[in-house]
Amino acid sequence: MRHGTTVCGLLLAAVMAGGCAQPVPPPPRTVAEYDHFVRSGAGGYPRQTILLHNLQRVLDKEIATDARIESLRVIDKVGGEEPIVLDQLAVVLGDSGNPPQLHAAVLDFLLKKDYPELAGYVMRVLPISSSGQIRQALMDWLVRHPTPAVLSGVVRVWSDQLSLNRTDSAYYQQAVERITNRSWDAALLEALNTPGFTAPGAAMGILARHMAPGALSGRISASVARSEAMTTAQWFIAHLDYLPDSEAELASAVAIYRTRQNLLGDVAGLSGKWRAKYGYRFNIRDVHLLAGLSRDSNKAETDRATLVGALSEVLLKRRHIRYGPARTAREDVTIRFDRLADRLTMADLWNLRLLNEMLSRPPVQAALRVMSLQDRADRKNAWGGQVFLENGQAAAKLYPADVQAADNDSRYVPSARSASDGRDALCRFSAHFEQPENAPRSGPDTEELADARENNYYGLILTAVSESTFCAHYYNPQGIIVSLGEFPMGN
Repeated sequence: MRHGTTVCGLLLAAVMAGGCAQPVPPPPRTVAEYDHFVRSGAGGYPRQTILLHNLQRVLDKEIATDARIESLRVIDKVGGEEPIVLDQLAVVLGDSGNPPQLHAAVLDFLLKKDYPELAGYVMRVLPISSSGQIRQALMDWLVRHPTPAVLSGVVRVWSDQLSLNRTDSAYYQQAVERITNRSWDAALLEALNTPGFTAPGAAMGILARHMAPGALSGRISASVARSEAMTTAQWFIAHLDYLPDSEAELASAVAIYRTRQNLLGDVAGLSGKWRAKYGYRFNIRDVHLLAGLSRDSNKAETDRATLVGALSEVLLKRRHIRYGPARTAREDVTIRFDRLADRLTMADLWNLRLLNEMLSRPPVQAALRVMSLQDRADRKNAWGGQVFLENGQAAAKLYPADVQAADNDSRYVPSARSASDGRDALCRFSAHFEQPENAPRSGPDTEELADARENNYYGLILTAVSESTFCAHYYNPQGIIVSLGEFPMGN
């Protein structure tokens, strides 16, 4: 609120200004009472007193909703357009404890008064508004206030609706076109290329959803880059034939381009070799792996047949725990490496080799035993973290779960730091260690698979099988799951 004076203080001042030498009728609280008050010429209360008295009633949660809405109608009748009145009414919208009917009435009032500070609330209401009349009023307000913040808000809401598969794209296209006075695709490309635009990933995701990849890449490449997002996208298109076409991918690409640009030439070189030999298609989630392998000549020269042969030999000898969800599913869920090898990329094969080597090392197994006991004792959060490639070996690093998330002992919720560091990591790992005999929860569940797809990362699930053993399952954003088998916990 921009005005520090309270409603009660102004009301008292207004009453005093109106005089109190003799009793007067109560201030009108309904439109009918106000009309009678005007016709009778009764006097006693100036306009400001009537206005502020009814504003106080609108804000009073002890009063019935219908009565609060009626007082709002009186404010409208009196013509309440003072900034303090609009600011106070806006507080109603920000309080979820107020009833929806009052929210709708106040929103309609503020839209009609063209209150300029509604952007945040309009963005929240826009995707859930079922009334065509209210949606049109929201749209009209957006058109009258075409600021960068408003465009960013519309783009974010549109992107959120896309992720939920509930969008009316034509509606949001129209909103963008009316705000910018340009075609929606040109407007989003321009926004993507504007320094300070706060929703570049959302804009990219929308463009990729509605345009052919080649056409989108061509228009991005033809632009004169002015923003970090556009510069990043152009580099990856030119050197890796890769368009970061989702919010998660663009965020990762920008972070990598900003911090590890000196390694990207080597990444492009090894990626090109894999593409020529094996049809590999680069993805930003593979930068960490490619950067590490390109600095090791022996690893960089290892061919696909060698990787498949070595993994087949070790994994076929190991005991495997049946994938948890497949225990009750009618269909057979294939997680055996020998049946999936042809569907795995070079990045998948290297991830599997490095993770298998890591989990086979006795010090790692001993550390996982300690971790499993500590995780089991922690009844509020599941444990997990990120796996990095260091000195030619995979190394796991624990990250505390997100303290802002609700307590969840069955699923690891990464902190913002973990998710950020994971943009330059081999994979995310999560533990299903909440009880010692947890085989029915082996492997990723539906939600974990969906999260990997949405946020574009590889995953590793470690599940306690007994007091002394655990099993491991690797998965990728395409939903392919590979069992690495059962391992000892270590001593």
